[in-house]
Amino acid sequence: MRRTDAQAARQKASKAVPKATLLVTSFMLPATMILIGVGFYYASEVDFGTLFGG
Repeated sequence: MRRTDAQAARQKASKAVPKATLLVTSFMLPATMILIGVGFYYASEVDFGTLFGG
């Protein structure tokens, strides 16, 4: 009984892992790209107002 319950739990967990990975990737990748872009923006000493005619 315990063995079958443990096996069923492992099978259920193995199906949930790809969903969790996709969810984490879909939120983490854009957030990381935004943070990198904002970091570059603040770290650069370029006056974007003069670049774009402002």
